[in-house]
Formats: sequence, structure tokens, C-alpha cells
Amino acid sequence: MNQAVVVFTRIPEAGRTKTRLMPYLKPEECAGLHMAFLQDLSEALTDTIADVFVAYTGGGPNEGAFRELFPGAQFFEQEGDGLGERMYHALSRAMSVGYERCILIGTDVPYADKVDFNRAFTILREKDYVLGPTEDGGYWLIGARAGEERMMKPLFSLGEYSHSEVLQDTLEMIPSWKSYGLLEEKWDIDTIEDLLLFRESAKGHSGEYLKKHHVISVIVPVYNEVALVQPFVKNLERLEGRCEIIFVDGGSSDGTRAVLREAEAESGRRIRFLESPKGRGTQMNTGAEAANGDILFFLHIDAELPEHPVEEILSVMEKVDAGCFGIRFRSRNFFMWTNKVISNRRAAKGIIFGDQGLFIKREVFYEAGMFPEIPIMEDYQFALTLQEMGVATAMTENTLLVSDRRYRGSTIRKLMVMKHMANLRKRYRAGEDPVKLFEEYPDIR
Repeated sequence: MNQAVVVFTRIPEAGRTKTRLMPYLKPEECAGLHMAFLQDLSEALTDTIADVFVAYTGGGPNEGAFRELFPGAQFFEQEGDGLGERMYHALSRAMSVGYERCILIGTDVPYADKVDFNRAFTILREKDYVLGPTEDGGYWLIGARAGEERMMKPLFSLGEYSHSEVLQDTLEMIPSWKSYGLLEEKWDIDTIEDLLLFRESAKGHSGEYLKKHHVISVIVPVYNEVALVQPFVKNLERLEGRCEIIFVDGGSSDGTRAVLREAEAESGRRIRFLESPKGRGTQMNTGAEAANGDILFFLHIDAELPEHPVEEILSVMEKVDAGCFGIRFRSRNFFMWTNKVISNRRAAKGIIFGDQGLFIKREVFYEAGMFPEIPIMEDYQFALTLQEMGVATAMTENTLLVSDRRYRGSTIRKLMVMKHMANLRKRYRAGEDPVKLFEEYPDIR
């Protein structure tokens, strides 16, 4: 053949591949996702009229499977100190064999296909160079035709390749008497934000992989909870560093915000702290809008997670679009046991209250209109909306351990609170103003 493709990549290796997607994905999942990207790229190249070279770096247990993805390809290790130098050597090595047209592609655009590659070769029949722009100002493909080995070296002389002017700076390196063409702009998948955009339309091996490996955002509304923050953060270790955690404070005045800022600073990227106007609906919506996950998990700060909560959530989400945990109270009072049974039966029928840890697919959450920003009954109304939409829900096998602090006092006091809460729900269903109902809702903090 008279044209060649150089695949420029790292061998997928846990902890060294797609690291900017951690901690939202585990190191092994990042490597698995990269392997899926390569599978899709390999299949696209199968239908492209070109010889394939693979310029790689790294090694590890996936090297054998990596090589099997590109049967018939010529493999060689990348050479050079910086990214630009390594790309130049990889492309010029293939060109030196005598091909008329050569392109070099990365592996962060797994949805590129034979149409894109053939278009690049078509451009090189008339132009000296071709580039494929990315939305962030870089490029995902660069190519040249025969005789440009020496002239193209300055194109790879940028000292930095992680800024938004990479494409423009590269184009300025092309001599004025040389010509170039551009492909359609694409976005490359470097960050969790990129991954979420890609997930919506992902197909092939990449799409299948993403269906099995979700990013979960835990959203916790807080207000004057300084005594609970540190033990709650400790309990979140059961998430095994696999989730994004977002606290949304509604204007605390007791030191909660200072503790949360400290937790955010100590956690790296794992914990985020936001502020919003007070109100659980408003706070949870603020967290959802800032979240990076494709599963949103709304959790109260007075709840304790069971062992392995991530696995429980993912198990439920394989079957339905929304779910929750069952609950049990710290109290051994008989009527609190009755409250638990009633709450769990109600949740099993799709009416999920806030203390039961609602989790839901991101797109379904927005289809439902998010939480209504009303002072009370935001979780109840949201559950009713999901029922009206016909959204199927399910419960996890294990339960959250939740506080009984709203039911403090004697057995009679507990029964009175239960009755009062049921009456508020009844009046809300009858159309009574939630602002008025909120006036009768006791603040327990």
C-alpha cells in the first residue's frame, strides 16, 4: 500500500493509563476502558486502506492482548524525550519506509472511524499536511505526505502539549508555502467531563464497557451538622475511593463549613464542598448540576452506609433506572421497628424518602425535572413524579443505618411524630401549600 496509519499509544496498564479519570474509575477500570478504546480503533482500521504501525510505550500484563488487537501491524517503541519528539519520530519512521501518505493518531477518540481516516488520506492527495482538531484546542490526528520528513519537524517542537493553543501553535509552524487541510473537530476523552459526554453516544466495545462501569456522584445536603461531619466522612471510606463526593451546605453557622473545607483539602479530588441557599431540594439540585457521575446518589449525613455500598448500587442499576437502600433505625423501640417496616414497604412500591438514599441515572433525574425546590416534601414529590413517569425502582439487599433523632423522647412522643408526618403528607397530597406545611415541620438541629 502507499499509505500508512501510525497508532500512537501506551499499552493499557492499571495506574498508568487514563489516570485523569481516577478516582472516578478504579485504576483497573481505566486500563480496561483504554483497551476498549483500542478495540474500537482496531476495528475501524480494519476497513481502512492503509498499513498499520503501532508506536507504543509501557508494558505489563496486557501487552500480549494489546498486540493481538492489531494483527499484521508493525510494532515499535516510541523514541524521544518529550511528547512532540516522540510523535515526530513515530511518524517519520513510517514515512521513511516510502509511503506516499502517513497519518498519526492517538487513542483518545475511540469513535473515529474509517470515514475519518480515509478523509485524511484524501486531503493528503492535495495538501502537504492534515490535522484533526479537538474541542479543547489540541489535535487527535496529524499527517503528512512523502518528502515532508525534514520540513515537518518544527511542527512537533512545542514545549507543552496540554494547553488550549496547541493546534493553533502547530499550524503557525507550517511554512507559508506549504498547504494543509483540517478534519471535522472532535473531542478527546481525557477527563471525567469528557467521559460523560462520550457515554451518551458511546457504541462498540467502548459503549459496552461503559455500561458496566459507572461513575457515581454522592450528593450530601448539610446544614449545621458539625458534630456529624467527621464520622460521616470516615464512614464514606466504604465507598473505596470509587465515588465523587459532593457536600452542599445551606448556610451553616456552627462550623460545618470549616470542617468540610478541611475535608475537601485533605481528600484531593475525592471530596468537593459547595454552597447554596438553604433547602434540601435546592442543595441537592446544586450538587447534581456540579456532579460528574452518570449515577447520582443522594444521601443524608445522619445515615451510615452498609459494607460495599457501591456494589449494591450497581447491582440494582443493572435492572432499573432508580433505586434506594432500605433503612433501619439505631433505636430498638418497637414502634421504630414498625416505622422501618412501613418505610421499606413504601419504598418497595416506589415511594422513596430522602433518608433512604435515592440513587438514579443522571438522565432520568433531569427528565423528572430534578427535585422541586419547595421547603418540604421535595423527596416525596420527586418519588411521585417518578411513579407518574413509570420509572421502575428497586431496593438494595442491605440497609442504611439511619438516625432516629426526629423521634426523640418517649414512645408516645414517637407515635405523635409519626402521626404528624403522615398528616403532613396527606395534606400535601390534598394540595396544601408546602410553605405552610413547613411551618409545622420541627427543626431537629
